[in-house]
Amino acid sequence: MKKLVILLAVFSAMTLNVHATKHTITFSGLAYSPVVLSAHIGDTVTINASVSHPLLQVSKATWTAGGTAALAGGFGPSTTNLTFTIGTADTIYYICTAHVQFGMKGKIAVSQFSGIHDTPSAEFSVSLFPNPVTTTGTIKMTAAGNNPVKIGMYSINGQLEKDLTPDLTLRNGDYYCQFDASRLASGYHFVMVTEGSNRLVKKFEIIK
Repeated sequence: MKKLVILLAVFSAMTLNVHATKHTITFSGLAYSPVVLSAHIGDTVTINASVSHPLLQVSKATWTAGGTAALAGGFGPSTTNLTFTIGTADTIYYICTAHVQFGMKGKIAVSQFSGIHDTPSAEFSVSLFPNPVTTTGTIKMTAAGNNPVKIGMYSINGQLEKDLTPDLTLRNGDYYCQFDASRLASGYHFVMVTEGSNRLVKKFEIIK
């Protein structure tokens, strides 16, 4: 049994114990495949893009209208394949800016709950407090086995903001990590803890 105690900015309700999946969205002609992808928080998605098929994330309204206005804080425009980790349960809408008028667009429907795997033989839990936070907070993680543990902080769009793994220190059998939340933007963020093939995702809010 190993216990991981991490000091950082923190957190809220939902904990997911998942086996993350890697997805690839390709295109053929003027269509993405699949047009609608079902995925879960913690999954990694690669969307193919090229100079001929620039990729852009848009709002639901823009997607429905067949427009090309970029979503504030979203990904793109990108002319090369884009890979990201999903950090929120919101549906992700994207288009090909060159061919959206021909219906070249797709979306990723993200679920918080599907894909959760119970692991009664291997305890894997995380407690996080306080929430919301202004400067620093605390994560306490307990896991079974000797698999490497990795910890990363992600934006609401699933982009890695900081890898916390190198900051871990061992003290009396516990691991500690100091994190300065004041350097992050106000709003929601995610912490993902990976132990072997399992991942735990925690949502937290920063208020300044």
